[in-house]
Amino acid sequence: MDPEGHFEDGEHGGHGGHNKHAGHSVAIFRDRFRLSLLLSIPVVLLSEIVQNLAWAAGYNVITNPLAAGILAPIGFSLPPAVGTLLMNLSTLVVGLTVQLLRRIDLQPT
Repeated sequence: MDPEGHFEDGEHGGHGGHNKHAGHSVAIFRDRFRLSLLLSIPVVLLSEIVQNLAWAAGYNVITNPLAAGILAPIGFSLPPAVGTLLMNLSTLVVGLTVQLLRRIDLQPT
């Protein structure tokens, strides 16, 4: 305490003293939350990318040979209308999986 009765930085006068570190734990929590968010978003995005690539690869591996007529010798051919429906279904599935990213909670709990 100085001669005038005021407390210096770092000293607390029991009653009514101010703690300059009072918000420190809140700031640390907020920084840790932001860091965990920064680290988890790429993981979620990468899993969505892998899922969409797997869907597209599987779709192309199955439907392209069918559309090309690879099974025509045994009597099966894929009509163009069915191919169009499958392409639209593929687009819908990829779009829906991307929309699932909205489920990510970006607010601290």
